[in-house]
Amino acid sequence: MFKISNVIGCVIIGSLLIGCGQTISDEEDISVEVESTSEAPSTEENEIVEESEEKYPTDWSQAYLDYINNMEFGSDDSNREDILNSWDYTLIYLDNDDIPELMIDSNVEAGGEIIATYYNEEVVDYQLSRIGTTYVPKTGLLYTGTGHMDYYPVYISKLENGQFTQIAEGLYYMSDEERERLSNLDELEESSINYTYEWEGKEVTEDEFDNNISSYIDKDLLERPDNYYQLSEFCSMLQTGKWSSYGHRYELVKENVSWQQAFDKAQNNGGYLAIITCDEELEVVKELIEKENMTDSSFYISYRDCEWVGDEFMNNRWVLPSGKTINSYFLYDYNYLYDPDYDFSSFKENEWDDLNDGNAGLLMYKSTGLYLYNAPDDIAESVPKYKNHVGYVIEYDD
Repeated sequence: MFKISNVIGCVIIGSLLIGCGQTISDEEDISVEVESTSEAPSTEENEIVEESEEKYPTDWSQAYLDYINNMEFGSDDSNREDILNSWDYTLIYLDNDDIPELMIDSNVEAGGEIIATYYNEEVVDYQLSRIGTTYVPKTGLLYTGTGHMDYYPVYISKLENGQFTQIAEGLYYMSDEERERLSNLDELEESSINYTYEWEGKEVTEDEFDNNISSYIDKDLLERPDNYYQLSEFCSMLQTGKWSSYGHRYELVKENVSWQQAFDKAQNNGGYLAIITCDEELEVVKELIEKENMTDSSFYISYRDCEWVGDEFMNNRWVLPSGKTINSYFLYDYNYLYDPDYDFSSFKENEWDDLNDGNAGLLMYKSTGLYLYNAPDDIAESVPKYKNHVGYVIEYDD
């Protein structure tokens, strides 16, 4: 057995299992009472973030925490914890001040998105009817132009002086006449569709439609957030300015083990099988693998894919040291699942797929990054080429 350890900072900032300030379980509420934290010590060279100049929680971050905690969902309020945990959260700089805006993606087209700003010691929110909204940083301008089934509404909004206002609206769609025309064609190409365009309720040409958009917003400047967080991770960042596992220590163990053996051995060593919940944490592990020249190996982490456990069907999840689980929800938002070599035209992803055994989370290194695969529970035994090229990541809270 070959072990390599590395200290990633020395600051203890909570744990993965904080929601907006406390452990989330099926029985507990996620409302919080937050105490101010003192400024953290300076970071080590191998940490990937710099110390914030602000002390957390700030007035605005505490206000966003309170806003999330006080959300109500009417008849669905009994499921509020599940709803909040299924959303993705991030911060953007929409208007031209130093306080970021809160952006929430419901991950469901019909659920839309929420943008909230902190202004005059209050949180002002704005509900967007679709997901996929883009924005021009520091201008206050928002562009929502997503749709489906050949119906595409466009909304342009602006944040100014703490108020959100829709300033323009358009729409393009396939008319019934066009749908009938296309139904009589032998072959259909997207370029052959003649959409109907409307601007502020009046029919216009496609060029007029585009020119109207350009008069309000430069689409070439639009951006979309590229780093979202799950609820527990995001709340940690609002409370501390750091992700929940910031300052944790990681150890790579290269050994021919099964996932369960890795899970048990990690705890026997005083830590636990790594629970990686954001891109920042993944980058720390990636840098450690590179530093220790272990890029030819793959490593088990605490993730499990959907599977039957006895008579119970379990969703994709993280397994905690206690054996309890927390759902990973929209884990697929994290960059490490988007392997550029993955063939989406085929269900067969790896040489072990024929084994019908791919539920254990395995990090595989490639030059483009780390990627999470659903691997056999004992890959060294199941797939000979992985023997002596497998191991696991131990995470320590201090």
